[in-house]
Amino acid sequence: CLADLGLGANVEIKPDPRRMAVAAATLDGLAARQLPAGVIVSSFDLGAVAALARLDRNVPRGLLMRRSYWAAETVARGLGCVSIHCEQSGLSGKRLARWRDAGMLSIAYTVNQPARAMRLLSWGLDAVITDNPAAILARL
Repeated sequence: CLADLGLGANVEIKPDPRRMAVAAATLDGLAARQLPAGVIVSSFDLGAVAALARLDRNVPRGLLMRRSYWAAETVARGLGCVSIHCEQSGLSGKRLARWRDAGMLSIAYTVNQPARAMRLLSWGLDAVITDNPAAILARL
């Protein structure tokens, strides 16, 4: 179980023109599995994130980005997101501090090298998305 391991989960909605139906199916699937706290539903598709908000304002939402940019916190806040998820290479401590000051959690993907994860976390990153959780957890 994720909670037993101290892990969260990022459920990504892939871009699809049937945004509302996909968002509804995602929420139904999450409800059926009674997933623990720490689950965030995210998408690169702003329309999908907005659809999630229309269906359930309480589901934690994340804005996924291919690269970070300075206005990200404004867009994320406008969509009611709790987090910004960004490709790791564009991150800096300054950018993470700006997002934190805006009340956003920061999550980087796909961080598979423990040393890189430790560096990002030392800058204030809140979480990593990884294909290698055992190695990352071993360094924590």
